Amino acid sequence: MAELLRIESEVEQFKTELLYRHRQAEENRLRENQAAIQIQSWVRACKVRAYLSHLHKKAIIIQKIWRGFTARAHFRQMVKEAYFIMKMNFYEEMAVRIQRRWRGFFARKFIHNFYARKRYLEGVAANNELVRREMDEIEELQKRERDCLKMVREQTAKVYQAYRSHHLLSTKQGLLREPGEVWEQRVNCPDLTLRLQTSYIKLHRTLRSGSMLYHQDLSQPMPRNTFRR
Repeated sequence: MAELLRIESEVEQFKTELLYRHRQAEENRLRENQAAIQIQSWVRACKVRAYLSHLHKKAIIIQKIWRGFTARAHFRQMVKEAYFIMKMNFYEEMAVRIQRRWRGFFARKFIHNFYARKRYLEGVAANNELVRREMDEIEELQKRERDCLKMVREQTAKVYQAYRSHHLLSTKQGLLREPGEVWEQRVNCPDLTLRLQTSYIKLHRTLRSGSMLYHQDLSQPMPRNTFRR
């Protein structure tokens, strides 16, 4: 009987404890649910952050590879452009050199021919020397002509004066020259005039021959310039 009472008391105590535990479980269920939700959200957040970090790293790698590819492509394009510009500058410089050499050769050979100009200058020097001699001769002839004319005028004046005053002179020959000598001077002076005219004609011919030589050197045929840039 005592045993039965003890068992009944234990059953009542068990029921009471079970109810208490159920009540405690009901009271803690909401808090545990909130804690579970927080734990799940934190775990999911960790997973998402880890995934986002993974995606970020992969995006960085992709961007790095893409930027390297585009930079290398841009660098290759810049190298091509720089090489093209350098090549064009080199070709331009070589073309300028070729044109300079060709134009110098063409100018020296056909426009300003050194040997033709040398021959022309030698001809000009010879003509100048000839003209100088002719001018000296003309000057000498003019001087002699002036002296001759002066002498003729003086002798004519003396003869005229002697003729005017012959009655004052004695019949003996004096200091005055004879009239025959005066007429001889008049006869000789035209020879000087003729020589002076001849010298003028020779001077004109010399100048004309020098001019013809210069124009002949300039009128040499020139080849057609077929050089094109």
